[in-house]
Amino acid sequence: MATILGIPLALALLFFSLCIETIVSLKVVHVISNMPKDSPPLHINCMANGANVVQYFLTVGEDYEWSATINDVYNCMTMWWASIAYWHAYEPKRDVEHDTIFSRIEEDGFFLSYDKSKWKKIADWQTD
Repeated sequence: MATILGIPLALALLFFSLCIETIVSLKVVHVISNMPKDSPPLHINCMANGANVVQYFLTVGEDYEWSATINDVYNCMTMWWASIAYWHAYEPKRDVEHDTIFSRIEEDGFFLSYDKSKWKKIADWQTD
């Protein structure tokens, strides 16, 4: 009888551990627009594993967030007026030790932070 009850319990524990692993393996990615007041929305397109995972128009002052899986690189492209930029919103080697990753978009480029107080420039705008 104990063996029969043990199987459902073992399956429940396995399911629970897989759910916890899935929850823990997600990172929160924020993209913040710090563009000039009269700027049009930024068109942001991010891909991971060849799939389009983020397509969003970010307005001035807005903070857009999503969950990223820890093993995927999130390659992003952003357009603003006649400028374009390519950057990584999440990169496992760089960001795996952090639960939250902040990217701030400004007129002079793209900046990365893990605490919203220290920022490092990671990309520049490109024009034709």
